[in-house]
Amino acid sequence: MNIARLRSPIDSPELADFVALLPEVNGLAERSPGYVWRLQDESGDATALRPFEPDVMVNLTVWESLESLRAFLYKTAHLEPMRRRRDWFVPLGDHHLVLWWIPAGTLPTIEEAAERLDLLRRDGPSAKAFTLREPHPV
Repeated sequence: MNIARLRSPIDSPELADFVALLPEVNGLAERSPGYVWRLQDESGDATALRPFEPDVMVNLTVWESLESLRAFLYKTAHLEPMRRRRDWFVPLGDHHLVLWWIPAGTLPTIEEAAERLDLLRRDGPSAKAFTLREPHPV
């Protein structure tokens, strides 16, 4: 799960470039090797889902492996929007991304993701909640 605090409302001109890229980036993720699932509403979008705070967006995905997630993040067209994240989002100053292993065939919930992020923030990386920089083996 990754969370981000918006610099402006999602329908503002300041976020127009970000919003325009969403279908392309989501489609790219869904076609990427190792992709399993992403949180979305009935329209196929997740920007309206705000389980943490009104100005905090959430991205919750499932991948088969860390390698497949890293390949998508850093070796596809996803990299360019990532480089522009400070144009659209306010740095949180704390962990904003958390990873954890789940059994095959299961999907995480927002509540579980929030618990994992809290665990990471409280105790640091562990087998139950870790980061891309400090991964934990299966």
